[in-house]
Amino acid sequence: MLQRKRHYMQSALFDRLGNARIVWGEIILRLKKILSDGIKWGVAACFGLLSVGDLRAASIAPQLSHRAVYQLQLSEALSPGVSAVEGKMVVEWRETCEGYLTEQRIVIRTDLENGKVSLNDVSTSSWEALDGSEFRFDLRQLVDNQLAEVLRGDANAGRDDNAARAVFKQPASAELSLPESILFPSKHMEEVLAAAARGKSNVTAVLFDGSSDKEYYKVITSIGRKQETVAAQDWAAGQHWWPVQISFYNPFEPDAEPQFEMSFHLYTNGVTENVTMRYRQFVLAGELQEITAFPVPDC
Repeated sequence: MLQRKRHYMQSALFDRLGNARIVWGEIILRLKKILSDGIKWGVAACFGLLSVGDLRAASIAPQLSHRAVYQLQLSEALSPGVSAVEGKMVVEWRETCEGYLTEQRIVIRTDLENGKVSLNDVSTSSWEALDGSEFRFDLRQLVDNQLAEVLRGDANAGRDDNAARAVFKQPASAELSLPESILFPSKHMEEVLAAAARGKSNVTAVLFDGSSDKEYYKVITSIGRKQETVAAQDWAAGQHWWPVQISFYNPFEPDAEPQFEMSFHLYTNGVTENVTMRYRQFVLAGELQEITAFPVPDC
């Protein structure tokens, strides 16, 4: 079963993107990896976070299994070395009878003022148990079309008297101890949507998203007031949304600046639009270009 799931996660999305006019990208809510000019940038784990479970107790509509495509453009340059940034991002989230499948890819071209151009391509696939107890992840990063990093492994949330930990199979066998309060991406967003439905304005959590074999993150989510939907798109019909900002911190440096921040409009069905990703070197704006809904599984 695991082998079949992994094969699906690695192949399905990329087959669909093979005939695209330019390379399509998707990222992770679990993704935090972009390298350019020798600098490592955090990329939104958040798109791995664009997944949510059963929120009926919070009076929220079920999560929409869907694929979303975003055009990325430079919104603001925060470093004098960056002259232009553009890219594509694709996020696909599906609920199955056993768990949540997420595939994400982001491809970014960065033009530097010294004339150099860098192409960064990060792909992730993951599976998370419906109750948030297990998490399987697979990350692959290319820099200028050369393989730069591979991360693959499994994690558990420390239930049934087992210690919470992540076990890495690539690039080498390793373990990372996780706190008992650890959340994985889908479970985290489930809590964010439930908090929004109850009128809460902040959610603080500890998150592991499979983007690093050395760390997990303290994640602070700020939720604005509920807004009514005026858009005419089918996927937004009958929905409302909240402005959301998610900040990622090193949990061992409480006074440090966030490593990465992301803001977006979060709809009750889990779809996001008006995405902004703030890195240390620049700010990217993501415009939702296309969304495809998938049927609910018959379990």
